[in-house]
Amino acid sequence: MRESLKNRFIIGISILIILLIEPISALVSNLVDKDESKVRIEYLERENENLKQELRTIQEAIDLQSYEKDLLIGKVITRNIYGFYDELIIDKGSREGVSVGDSVISKDGFLGVVKTVRESESIITLITNKELNIAVKVNDVYGNFNSGRVKNITNQAKINVGDAVYTSGLTDIDAGLYIGKVAEVTLDKQEIEQELKIDLAVNTHDINYVGVVK
Repeated sequence: MRESLKNRFIIGISILIILLIEPISALVSNLVDKDESKVRIEYLERENENLKQELRTIQEAIDLQSYEKDLLIGKVITRNIYGFYDELIIDKGSREGVSVGDSVISKDGFLGVVKTVRESESIITLITNKELNIAVKVNDVYGNFNSGRVKNITNQAKINVGDAVYTSGLTDIDAGLYIGKVAEVTLDKQEIEQELKIDLAVNTHDINYVGVVK
């Protein structure tokens, strides 16, 4: 009798354990499925962003190739984290005909000047580099661009916010390369000259391809 009760107790406990384990197992399986789905979604989202970036990169090269000037297309291969706003390096050099002083553009406008040329790569001084001075033209007025501002503009000149700024060609930099738009017009302390704050056309943070003007 006792043995029979013992067996029934064991069977009852076993059934109870099974009844408890099955929903827990299903829950764990469900959670695992959800985690796997989440991982797959995150992976697909990353892949989507990578494809978008690749498309933007390809579009940069296409836009440059449709530019009116004769260009040598180069790919950015590295950026110096300590001189991120000063320089970048491209995969074209003397072997492809790049020379020191060549003007460089992005798909949006003037980017900088070739500083150093090696056989298969070149260093570009960016427009954001404080050491780079550029002769520019706003309407029919000439001035000097440096660090996001144009100086040496007479106070008699008619300059308005939104006016376009181009390289003037008075130096070795090619003429007619778009730099940006006038964002602000102020007078110097002596009220003799105007100083222009410029919104640059190029985004120097996100450059994949450049065009060396030939």
